[in-house]
Amino acid sequence: MIRAAIFLILFSGVSAQADFTVLDPKGELSRFAPDLNMGTFDEEMTCRQTETYFSENMHTKYNCNPQYCMSQSQNEERPYPKFTMNIDDCSATGAFLYSDRGLIVEFKRDQWKPEAGYFVQPLLEKLGDYVSPEGTITIKSIWTRQIQVLENGRPQTRMAPLIEYELSFGAGLMTTPGWLLVDRDAKGLKRIMAIGTGNWGGNSDIFFKIRGLLPASTMGGMPGGFPAGFP
Repeated sequence: MIRAAIFLILFSGVSAQADFTVLDPKGELSRFAPDLNMGTFDEEMTCRQTETYFSENMHTKYNCNPQYCMSQSQNEERPYPKFTMNIDDCSATGAFLYSDRGLIVEFKRDQWKPEAGYFVQPLLEKLGDYVSPEGTITIKSIWTRQIQVLENGRPQTRMAPLIEYELSFGAGLMTTPGWLLVDRDAKGLKRIMAIGTGNWGGNSDIFFKIRGLLPASTMGGMPGGFPAGFP
């Protein structure tokens, strides 16, 4: 009861946060769109597809000034809880992503375009479910990262785009990094692999990651991102 009360005090009003504004000044989403080999809206957003994810952090609240940002995270307890995401309520105008943890994202058919990264921009706009206060997300870069995924009980290595962005909570304030990991070899909901703030290669708040994604490997002297015991 005490923990629940603390959470309500620290993060009251989280569900009422406005959508983030997503900016892509360098056109990174359009640039990397061909690498996704994305299908049509009907091929990717088929109804009633479901995937299992795990959560490490429920929410992170930032307090930034011109010199630095401080953050306060509501961390999950191990074993990290698993939950499902599914695509449903499909119609002529689009479809919805629903999460057991309360996330709702509308994917509009007429916005299924390379410049929106297809599903990327609508998903990032809803980052306010995990991050407060609301603000602006600027796409900084998209580069390919080696990942490992368990398939049929065996680790498989492949390359995946890592979308790096910057969160800003006001003019003149320090910004903080975030990331979204995408599976270009999957279809539909399975393309959305993991999302968080900080750096995926280490020192990260992971809001969700798909079942089977293994810890980030060491790269360029950087430590791995997911804890060794992460499911």
